[in-house]
Amino acid sequence: MIAPLIIQDMGPWDEFLTVTNGAEDVVEELVKMGRLPAGRRLYYYDSEMILDELMVKDGKFAGFKPGPKTLKHD
Repeated sequence: MIAPLIIQDMGPWDEFLTVTNGAEDVVEELVKMGRLPAGRRLYYYDSEMILDELMVKDGKFAGFKPGPKTLKHD
């Protein structure tokens, strides 16, 4: 089993897109960097610190899914 990759929005949002708004580019960049091999799940804390999942299919962004409730950010 491959450990999931967890990323976080850092802002400032008047300069950068949030992960939510730039999901396609985020996935593309992580795949290019080799950080997102096939089968690795991608979670992210959004700008409100809510954990969600970016779905990835064939190395491309494929939608959003609520994140697991067991992973919490302080």
